[in-house]
Amino acid sequence: MPIPPEVPSMDEIQERHERAVGQDFINWYNREHRTAFVFLGRAGEAPDLVFRDGDHELKAEVATAYYNFLDAKIRWMHARNAPDAPTIWMGTDLEASLVKSINGELADKCAKAYGVGCVLLISVMPNLTTAAMMRDVWGKLALPERNPFEGIYVVGQFAPSSRLGYQELQIKQLA
Repeated sequence: MPIPPEVPSMDEIQERHERAVGQDFINWYNREHRTAFVFLGRAGEAPDLVFRDGDHELKAEVATAYYNFLDAKIRWMHARNAPDAPTIWMGTDLEASLVKSINGELADKCAKAYGVGCVLLISVMPNLTTAAMMRDVWGKLALPERNPFEGIYVVGQFAPSSRLGYQELQIKQLA
C-alpha cells in the first residue's frame, strides 16, 4: 500500500533528523570555538552534512543510538505518524543497552572512510537517561583502534531532571 503524500518518507524524516542534529552541534561548536560555520549542504552518500566557515569545511556523519530495537521502531513510526505505531515499550538495563548501541555505531562508522575533516555525531534521544547517567555511559564507550574521524561526539537531549539540557560528551577532541 503506498504512503499517502501528506506522510513524509523515511528519507525525508531521516534527513530532517540529521540536519537538526548537525545544526544543534554546529551551533554549540561555533559558540565553543568562536567560529562561524554554516550549513553548506548534503555531502552525498557519505558523510551526511557539510558546513563551511570561510575557506574551512567541516563534514559530519550522523548516527543514532537507541535503547533497543523497539525504541527505534517506536520513534521512527511516530515520526512518520504511522497509525499502527506502538505506544509503549519495555527494556531492562537501559544503560547497558545504550552503551551497546553507541559502541555498535562507533564500530560500524569507524570501519568506514569519510575523508579529511569529518566528525562523527552519535545522536542519543533517551527520555529516561539524565546527563549524569550519560556521563556513566560515556565512561563505558569503546573507541575502535581504527578511527577515521577528527572528532567524535555523543550528542542529545537528556532527561529534564538533569537540568543540563543539550550535552556534547566528547569522545575525541577535534585537533
